[in-house]
Amino acid sequence: MDAPNYLFYGLIGILVILFITSLIKKAFKLMTLVIMIIIGISLYNIVIKGVSPIDEVNSYKTDISYTKNIKDYSEKIKTSVGNIKKAAGNPTKQENVDIISLESENLHKYEEEVLSLKHSSKLKLFHEKYCNYLTSLVKTSDSALKLTKLGGSSSQNVSSVIDKLMDNFNSLAELK
Repeated sequence: MDAPNYLFYGLIGILVILFITSLIKKAFKLMTLVIMIIIGISLYNIVIKGVSPIDEVNSYKTDISYTKNIKDYSEKIKTSVGNIKKAAGNPTKQENVDIISLESENLHKYEEEVLSLKHSSKLKLFHEKYCNYLTSLVKTSDSALKLTKLGGSSSQNVSSVIDKLMDNFNSLAELK
């Protein structure tokens, strides 16, 4: 290799290092901003609203746990809805009816568990909306199950119910 190639590679190496350093600085500034916002909100709640510092910390712990649980339930719900959609492709097979029945039971179980999740008053509105969408999702899956159990129902009816199920799930997913 000759000198111009070494110079070119050295210049690229310096640019990569500068770019990475810039990204790290921006990430640090963003983390600092988020921490300052959280501290500001906490101070407002403690000083203005009169919430005790221990209650404020416990509120954040509860909300963090709630968000992790909601994320897990959203993944489980997505899997169940996908299984129902796949099984509804041929609603006349008994094994597909069994799959739809099982996933419908799972959705009922998830609904009960989500309704009982602890959350702070800050997340009350989100929790209510999430539960409403989940309830409509469960009702739609029940309709799909009833249609497939009838056996004589047309696949067009089942697919329209499945489309409604997917619309409800997409609305639920948009809440995040």
